[in-house]
Amino acid sequence: MELRLEGLTVLTEVGSGAFVTTPLIAALGGAEMVFAVTRSSNYGSAEEVINYGLEWADRLGVADRIVFSSKPAEYFAASSQIVTNLAHVRPISNALIAALPKEAVIALMWEPWEFRPSDLDLNACQANDVLVLATRETDGRVQTFGYVGALAAKLLFESGIEVVGSSVGVVGSDPFGASIESLLSRMGCSVDRLRLGPGKYSDLDKEFGPRVESLDALVVVEHRRDEELVGFKGGINPHRLLISNTRLVHICGNVDYSGLERCLVFPPSSKGVKVGFMTVTTGYLGPRPVIDLHTAGLKGAEVAVRARRAGRGSAAALKAAISTGLALELNLSNLDSHNVQAKNASGVGLSP
Repeated sequence: MELRLEGLTVLTEVGSGAFVTTPLIAALGGAEMVFAVTRSSNYGSAEEVINYGLEWADRLGVADRIVFSSKPAEYFAASSQIVTNLAHVRPISNALIAALPKEAVIALMWEPWEFRPSDLDLNACQANDVLVLATRETDGRVQTFGYVGALAAKLLFESGIEVVGSSVGVVGSDPFGASIESLLSRMGCSVDRLRLGPGKYSDLDKEFGPRVESLDALVVVEHRRDEELVGFKGGINPHRLLISNTRLVHICGNVDYSGLERCLVFPPSSKGVKVGFMTVTTGYLGPRPVIDLHTAGLKGAEVAVRARRAGRGSAAALKAAISTGLALELNLSNLDSHNVQAKNASGVGLSP
């Protein structure tokens, strides 16, 4: 992706596992300085994560250009031209945005339809003329949705499902649902897509319940809608999973875990995940999906910042970033929590 961050400062997170890589990518890409913030979580204490980051930075020879810190992200905003929206940087508040330099760009490490209002104050971005870029996950250098299919397969294997010759239901909107259906089918799995119709539904159990009882596993991967998918308030009745010994594999989507104590749920950690968040990301497969995606996000932001430094306005900077094939526009004028519109390089609207 030819990332060239010389002369730029990046504000991002340092996390555990594959999420240690983002500040390392920025430093290896030539950034003058990288501020990598973290905080304690279920994945480790802030001290443990910082020590993990320092170990890798030393091994890669970039420790002199990364500041690892448990201070709030706002503390470093005034010196940062590129800000990522990763977990320990969020929420990106009005205070952080107002402190950014004029040429700053916020890089979202996902596509526009994945937007959550709680992550980012878009009104403050607009008021302060801070450009916000999403990342084009369908670019051949990124292939996020291909990884989503592999993620489902890995979770199925871990749940004891052989995939080959198995019967698996998939409930989830595209592109996640289509990616999983395609890969599992090519692996020799019989896939039953439980497709949600338009608008609200009142009784998912009546529509899909009997089909679920014939499945070896049910993969829940709904990322656009917040209605209950498995539960007692319109979702598939958990009792059906129990009596048929159907495994529940949860990637994202609204599930009522109160009725699933005796059911086989994978991964077990999913029981603590809020609606709108993924149980595990594609980083669960290994570091490559995270490295590819985050490098792409940084590249789009790099191009936009340099355009703004050259005196070009937001529209021209946006166009320059989109021309890389790695960036997408977040169209603020048509935005609400369920309706985000983006434009790709050809100007075609992408909507949820």
